[in-house]
Amino acid sequence: MDIEKLLKEIESQVLGLLKNQVALFPKFKNDISVFIKNSQDKIKKWQGLYIEGHIDEEELEWLLNSQKNLLVLESLKNIGLSQIKANRLKNDIIKIVFQVILNSILK
Repeated sequence: MDIEKLLKEIESQVLGLLKNQVALFPKFKNDISVFIKNSQDKIKKWQGLYIEGHIDEEELEWLLNSQKNLLVLESLKNIGLSQIKANRLKNDIIKIVFQVILNSILK
């Protein structure tokens, strides 16, 4: 899967998660777009490293988890979502990115 399709799939699945969990969904589209844009080069690089066998699943997951700090969900703060719930949501988003990358390779 080329990087553009991969990023669109990640965005689609993450927005699907948010649509199901958060009432103020439209405000999150921008946050997710910014995160994907800021992470796109790293995702592409890490996907390539994984495909070439230079890193394994565990290392890929660790690298993706390092992106959590880039995942600033300003909209969550503005609606008063607790830090615990925000962190849980960030973890779910990183899991989606991880699964989409793995699924793109297995196709």
